[in-house]
Amino acid sequence: MNKHYLVVPGIVRSKNDGQYHYIDATKLIHLYKVDPKRCVVYDKNIPVEVYNQFGKLIRLSPRDSGDYSLPEES
Repeated sequence: MNKHYLVVPGIVRSKNDGQYHYIDATKLIHLYKVDPKRCVVYDKNIPVEVYNQFGKLIRLSPRDSGDYSLPEES
């Protein structure tokens, strides 16, 4: 089964410089090293039912730790 990811852009405080940075979907896909074809970008204006059609999505969002290894599946 192919994994699909829900990419959730957002703001994160950098561990390096203490500043806040917006991490967009393209950057998150690069940081997590996932195939863009397997990604769905979150948009708060889209009903949750639309995302449900993709099955179980693994959520990818900015991390203040700087660790962008893929989360373990539950």
